[in-house]
Amino acid sequence: MIAKDYKNINISIKLGFGSAPVYQQIVEKIISQVVAGELTSSDRLPPVRELAKILNINPNTVAKAYKELAERGVIVSNKGGGSVFAEPPTKKMSKESVDNKTKDICESVIREAAESNIDLNTIIEKLRSIKEGK
Repeated sequence: MIAKDYKNINISIKLGFGSAPVYQQIVEKIISQVVAGELTSSDRLPPVRELAKILNINPNTVAKAYKELAERGVIVSNKGGGSVFAEPPTKKMSKESVDNKTKDICESVIREAAESNIDLNTIIEKLRSIKEGK
């Protein structure tokens, strides 16, 4: 858990064989918190070196995660001003953007399900029951 002058950002990483790359885990954790509404455009991310120190990883790994988040439009990096979360898009997403976002979400779910030994059919059933409000 990270909490300084920054909103609580809950990032835990898994190291070892079969785990996703650390930078990708950081990206996925931050995106999931943004999607859940836990992080908003008024929040700031900790500086690269601070997050690296907290997670006990190389700062280049955090920088790579922040770069990918910026490329995806999740954060905006300001030289000397830190990184903040981007304003949510107000325009309708293009079909290509929807397809890419859907693919990212599905790949994340598949990876997490595999790491937790959860069958994909169980995930699909749960998605259907959530959609139906059960």
